[in-house]
Amino acid sequence: MLKAVKDESRELDELVYAKSALVDFFKKHNIADANDVDACVDLLADEEARNDYLALFRNFSAAMDKALPKPEALRFARDLKQFSFISQVARNRQTIFWRSRSSR
Repeated sequence: MLKAVKDESRELDELVYAKSALVDFFKKHNIADANDVDACVDLLADEEARNDYLALFRNFSAAMDKALPKPEALRFARDLKQFSFISQVARNRQTIFWRSRSSR
């Protein structure tokens, strides 16, 4: 029983850490709020920054998968949706960029 409680606590701790790593990533690049989607996506135009972000996002997503369906994990659902949206917009923008370059 005690091991199960520790495992649940560890899963939530991993989720908190993974989210803070994403927030810190944007702060390191002078973006104070991940709700500023345009600024976040502009940052991800840089390949190195995009790769770093995607690694952090995958860690957050995996931590969320482990922590669900615990009710405590649901408070991170909006964050997962926001970071997922940023990833998708960045991917779409990158696709448009490469299509426009290849049509020249």
